[in-house]
Amino acid sequence: MIMGKTGAATPQLLWPVPLILEALTQRVARSAEISAAPTIRILLFSLVFRPFARLEDQASFVVIVFSVPAAMCPLSTAQCAERELAPLRLTTEKLEELAAAFKDEIIKGLAMHKHHGLKWVPEECSLRMLDSCVSVVPTGHEKGVFYALDFGGTNVRAVRCELMGEGKIVSKQSLKNLYECGGDVNLMARETSASQLFDVLAACVSELVDDQQQDREAFNKGPGLLGFTFSFPCTQSALDTSILEAWTKGFKTGYDTTDPVVGQDVVTLLDAAILRKGLNVKCAAVVNDTVGTMLSCAYQKQPGSPPCSVGVILGTGANCCYVEPEAAANGYKGRVINVECGNFNKHLPTTSVDTAIDEKSPNKGEQLFEKMISGFYLGELVRLLTLRIFGNAAPAKAKEEFSLDTKQVAILACTCVPGTPVDAAADQKCRDTLKESWCWETDDASLKIMKDIAFAVFDRSAALAAISIAVLAERTGELDNNGSLTVAVDGSLYVRNAWYGERISEYMKILTGDKQKRITLRAADDGSGKGAAICVAALNGGYHP
Repeated sequence: MIMGKTGAATPQLLWPVPLILEALTQRVARSAEISAAPTIRILLFSLVFRPFARLEDQASFVVIVFSVPAAMCPLSTAQCAERELAPLRLTTEKLEELAAAFKDEIIKGLAMHKHHGLKWVPEECSLRMLDSCVSVVPTGHEKGVFYALDFGGTNVRAVRCELMGEGKIVSKQSLKNLYECGGDVNLMARETSASQLFDVLAACVSELVDDQQQDREAFNKGPGLLGFTFSFPCTQSALDTSILEAWTKGFKTGYDTTDPVVGQDVVTLLDAAILRKGLNVKCAAVVNDTVGTMLSCAYQKQPGSPPCSVGVILGTGANCCYVEPEAAANGYKGRVINVECGNFNKHLPTTSVDTAIDEKSPNKGEQLFEKMISGFYLGELVRLLTLRIFGNAAPAKAKEEFSLDTKQVAILACTCVPGTPVDAAADQKCRDTLKESWCWETDDASLKIMKDIAFAVFDRSAALAAISIAVLAERTGELDNNGSLTVAVDGSLYVRNAWYGERISEYMKILTGDKQKRITLRAADDGSGKGAAICVAALNGGYHP
């Protein structure tokens, strides 16, 4: 709409109006969403100059009223937060779509193994569906002393397990941080050799055995038996043979050396390192932490409780395993399948920050499901969302990669769980966390947004974890004929955050309905450590002096 005031007979120079209109038309036309976008009406005042006119008629107003897409106008921080967080909130329809896709991948994975054996064909299935070669599930009656080595991230643990029978275990462990025990050597770096890494692992076992004089003496008469929990994608042709397929979780060890780990048998590497320590201990079995978790729960569960047929890890990494009823028919040696679900990539709710995480990861394009779930990435997802939402108002330290860890994110997220009352002390703890991490003194509005970001990231993780658990629980067949089962869960995300487990159960209820009541989620007691020792015990007939 154009309105004007005309003067005397003096000609009017209206050139500003058509020029402005043309510029505005071009600007608005560039928006591909003009027809659908919300609009805001704006008034533009332009002076029209007419030479030689009387002073009182020198200028006239031309008012142009036009509309532009709201997307062209600045958003408030709260609006930015809603825009960024909305895609993380999964609808029931999306949950069901993902569950159907995951179930389909399981079927494809079984067929892939039947036709190709140990060879993974990613074009046929995103899941590796690895044979754990575990065919014996412990009964709880096994006895003896067995050792385990647990390596799946930044911590390394040697565990001595004395199985007492009746599901009881007496254990002692030695925990080492990989950064600390490596000294000046970065054990995760490309230039670090396999021997350097495995010498450190063997030293952890040697130190624990040295503290047990009776074990050292017994091992002089016959080799001690060790179970190795190695929590990276491996191909197993036997229980004591495991070839590393690829590093995950930021590891690059051996890539730039003539002594690599990828493509090698990790049992052979460990046995050689133990021998260099002068220790008479042999690695009798290697299991994934997920399989170990399931075996540990199966041994320690209460008499009469449902069978433990699914194992889940929700910690630094994310993975699951299950007892496959048709394992033999699909060419598996064992009954327990290590799904390696972290590589699931069908219909994922990918956002811009997920893409940013993947772009900078050493395994770009891989483990996309895990990058949305696992504790290794949740803090970084929150950091990137903070930068996108707050922009220049974000604290300077938030620009530093991995400057916020998942433990700190959990402090923020737990205050937003539905049904949680407002707690001034909890809010103060959140403020202290942000001040400690980023030197950020938050006001009430900023704190609320940060809490919302943290909860959205954690809650999406719980939803995606629930999808894999629900599908595998049904796949075991234990729920048929009104049956029930136990799901063993280990990992810091689940064990340290009770509310996170409750969110998983809520999403499982959406996916499985009344069946959810017959699925028991149980926190495993050091599954990734004790599980390997229990596996060796079950393998050796349940007794070792």
